Amino acid sequence: DKAKAGAPAAAAAAAAPAKPKLTTDQMEKRLKSSIEEYVELKDLKEVKETVGELGSRECFPKLQGIPLEMAMDKPALADVLIPLIDFLFEDGTVTMEELMQGMDDAMEFLEDTAVDVPAAPRVAARFVVAGLIKGYVTWGYVAKVSDAYMKETGFSVRFLGMILKELVSASESAAAAKERWSKSGMSLAQFGVENEEEFADINKLDHLFPIPKLEKKVQSMLEAGSSGDDVTKWVEGELPDPDKDVGQCLMRCVMRNMVAKLGGAGKLVYEGEPKLIEADERNILEEHKDLLKHFLKKECDQTFALFGLQRFAQELEYPKGFLSRMLATLYDMQVIDEPAVYDWKNPPDNRHLFLMESKKTFTQQQVIEAIKQAKPFFDWLESADEGA
Repeated sequence: DKAKAGAPAAAAAAAAPAKPKLTTDQMEKRLKSSIEEYVELKDLKEVKETVGELGSRECFPKLQGIPLEMAMDKPALADVLIPLIDFLFEDGTVTMEELMQGMDDAMEFLEDTAVDVPAAPRVAARFVVAGLIKGYVTWGYVAKVSDAYMKETGFSVRFLGMILKELVSASESAAAAKERWSKSGMSLAQFGVENEEEFADINKLDHLFPIPKLEKKVQSMLEAGSSGDDVTKWVEGELPDPDKDVGQCLMRCVMRNMVAKLGGAGKLVYEGEPKLIEADERNILEEHKDLLKHFLKKECDQTFALFGLQRFAQELEYPKGFLSRMLATLYDMQVIDEPAVYDWKNPPDNRHLFLMESKKTFTQQQVIEAIKQAKPFFDWLESADEGA
């Protein structure tokens, strides 16, 4: 009957060998051919169809690697190829992890490639920034490849400069670029930058890193006897939307000005019974109280400024009792609040993550030493709380 007659055909079909799986080399060649065709025809969907026909995700990282390699060889292709990667990511065809993995080879050999192809790092920076903005590259990845392949030779500083210049160029505004960098949680020091002002000057990034020049100007204004109102007006004229870095900068300036007015760091060591507040120091700080309070309204900004105070005290090699006195004096003048002080001592790990990052800029030994130096103030604060 018909059922029996069809049985041999069905058995033959079942026994037929499956279509051979493409080798890795074949998949790569198909992807490259498809991407090269896209450069000519600009047909995004054609590339997507080719990707769907591979039958394996093994070569998906090449969707980043091949375009990056092509553009480093011919930089003008970046304008065509970056939108392809954006499309494939936003369409869900390729994942963030696959796209970052696809950058690894180029990142590992980027410094060597730059010898023969000087434009290669700038092209790589464009691909990195496109990914940062669209969400398929993380700053953590950038820091990882910097540590692994570039930091030892110092190339990481040069490459970061290119990335940040491209970030400014690709962002909606300089303010948007600054916000993106601020939210990254990264610091220039993580990439080996030792002099922020010099780095900003070389890469023309003053609008992204205004603090070094701001600090110089404010310092000169304080030395010239400018009022807090004058300093505030100038700062807000330069930076209409001042952030936490401004508050920390002003803390350093005020502290430096106080030490200078006292006659130098040697005057910070007092004879006799130690006091938590010294009148001479307080009188000078009182002149700048309103300036500090104006820029340190938020408790998290106060805490961030205290890390600047810690660094300043450390640079002075901790004159006896100095850090405790500054904490006590600022607290007494209501420049800093109690929660801010405790957040400085133990930064929260569930909010204001930049505070934890600030703590990490100090070694464990430096943190221990700072807490030790601040102990008299915390002992007083805890006893006052118990008494209340």
